[in-house]
Amino acid sequence: MRKLGWLDFVIYLFIGAISAFVMISIKTWMDTRDMALFSTTSPLIFPFLIGSALLVFLILTVLSDIRQSKNVDAPNENEEDDKDLTVDVGMAVLYSVGVIVYTFVIRRISFLPGTIIFLVIAMALMNHEELITGKRIGKAAMVSLVAVPVLYFVFYKIFNVMLP
Repeated sequence: MRKLGWLDFVIYLFIGAISAFVMISIKTWMDTRDMALFSTTSPLIFPFLIGSALLVFLILTVLSDIRQSKNVDAPNENEEDDKDLTVDVGMAVLYSVGVIVYTFVIRRISFLPGTIIFLVIAMALMNHEELITGKRIGKAAMVSLVAVPVLYFVFYKIFNVMLP
């Protein structure tokens, strides 16, 4: 357990801003386009569920972190937790950059191979605790090679959603 730092509050504010943006955007669409939120054909329900879940989980995380920060005893644990937090934040930043690069690369190499490559790299990097690199990449490749074509089939053939 560790004490809450300034980075925690920055992350809370960032996630809260995203949730607020989603909800305000939904309200704007409802007002300007006269769309119903809770309709079987409403395109707004999925973003509403995502924004609501994001807000609920943010509140639960803040409450949990506040409870845990009250039980901080040992100063040595704080140093290890700060190192872990730095690694986690670094991975999140690296992942965000990867998503941006993915959006540009997918146009050139198409959805299936681009997404498989992206997922293999992302899963291998995010699972950095596992020491054997080949094992990480192998697991990530197996999951990606199965999951991406299945998701492509479900969205493209069943839901008729055009993917890039």
